[in-house]
Amino acid sequence: MEMSLFLAKVIGLYLIIVLTAILINRRFLDRCIDELVESPCCLISTGALAVILGLLIVISHNVWTTNWPVVITIIGWLALIKGVLRLYWPQQSMDWIRNFRKKPERYTRLVVAFLIIGLWLTYIGFTQ
Repeated sequence: MEMSLFLAKVIGLYLIIVLTAILINRRFLDRCIDELVESPCCLISTGALAVILGLLIVISHNVWTTNWPVVITIIGWLALIKGVLRLYWPQQSMDWIRNFRKKPERYTRLVVAFLIIGLWLTYIGFTQ
């Protein structure tokens, strides 16, 4: 349970910090994504980083329960899968990002959903 609470704090605060920055600096983020999609090196680097972070979470916290810690496990697996997809299929990943950006409301909904998850994880991490 200690590992779950620690990861809830870290992941929750990370999501809050990064996602509020994204919402506040949307235009700047759009430019960054444009550069990312056009730079295979950036895509591969972020893929490798996602694999490392995903593996750290999956190996240290592969908890499949019907309680809140499973959310941390799912986030770890999502990071790992995202990283693997970027490493093995970079062109398809770039195409997916381009297509996803064509509908900004989808992106905003995803950011808000993960921000809510971040707030929830932070609350759990600091109150349990």
